[in-house]
Formats: sequence, C-alpha cells, structure tokens
Amino acid sequence: MNTAHEREAYLRSLLNGLYSNAAIIYEHNSKAMLDYNQAQANLKIQLADVATKIMPLITAFSNMAAVVLGVLKPAIEVIVQVIATLCQWIITAINWLGAFFGIFSDGKASVSNTNNSINKATNSMNNYAGAIGGAAAAAKELKK
Repeated sequence: MNTAHEREAYLRSLLNGLYSNAAIIYEHNSKAMLDYNQAQANLKIQLADVATKIMPLITAFSNMAAVVLGVLKPAIEVIVQVIATLCQWIITAINWLGAFFGIFSDGKASVSNTNNSINKATNSMNNYAGAIGGAAAAAKELKK
C-alpha cells in the first residue's frame, strides 16, 4: 500500500464491505417495519379506490337526508313549540303551587330553582329547533 492508488482501492473495498453489511443488517432488523409500511401504503391505495367508488352513494345519501330534514323541519318546529308551551304551563303550575305552599311555610319554597331549570330546557329546545331550521335552509341553498 505504498501508492495512493493502492490506498484508495483498499479504502474503497473496506467501505463497500462495511456499508453493504450495514444495509443487510438494517433490512434484516427492520423487516417487520418495512413490511408494515408497505401494508399501510397498500391499504391507503385501496381505501382511496373504495372511497372514489362510493362517493356518488354518499352524495346521494346526503342529498336525501337534506330533503328529509327539510320536510320534517316544520313538524319538528311545531313539536318543539308544543313542548315549550307545555313547559310554560308546568312553570305556571309550579309557581301557583309554590305560592300556595308559601302561604303555609316560611315563604322559602324552592320553586325558583325548578323554574330556572325548566326555562333553560325550553330555551335549549328553541335553540335546537333554530339549528335544525338553519341546517335545512343551508341544504336548500346547496341544492340550488
């Protein structure tokens, strides 16, 4: 190894052997991970193909759901209004009962807490009805 050429040839063969062995060891040790990555890539490809094929079905179902909600919206609004009215009647009855029992107690009937809870429930139902109405309107706009 007196010449530069001999030293270069020796280093090249040494490094090629080391890197070749490192690659073989890496592949051997990482085989499970490499197989997993390949399987995940294949799964993603298949899922993309399936999604492309069922997209028209999903679109049709979404359009049908929007139409059904649009048809049901008036009925839901009526039901919510009826429930809200019933809640108001119950609140009135509770207030009357509270006033009645307040006569016989020290005036600390806990009707106001119940009254507040029922009012919150009524407001929640009204908000829900409004949200359904907004969704149906948005669906109609999309359909145009």
